[in-house]
Amino acid sequence: MLNRVQGYPSICKAAYKDRIKVETVHFIGAKDWLRLPSENFAAAFEDHLIIRRTQGHTVPGLGMLPCIPL
Repeated sequence: MLNRVQGYPSICKAAYKDRIKVETVHFIGAKDWLRLPSENFAAAFEDHLIIRRTQGHTVPGLGMLPCIPL
């Protein structure tokens, strides 16, 4: 889990003491320079889903799905 933020180790220890009870989805790329921190972050959530990709730290495209303006 996340153990420390530069200069504030006690804040992180308190914030991530218990696993967060929120369902999350994490896209983590094999070439992602933030792969290990992202995996640690995902572990902070009680119910998390990790989708592994072959690319790096990018947002996956939607392919040919239409975009609907909000």
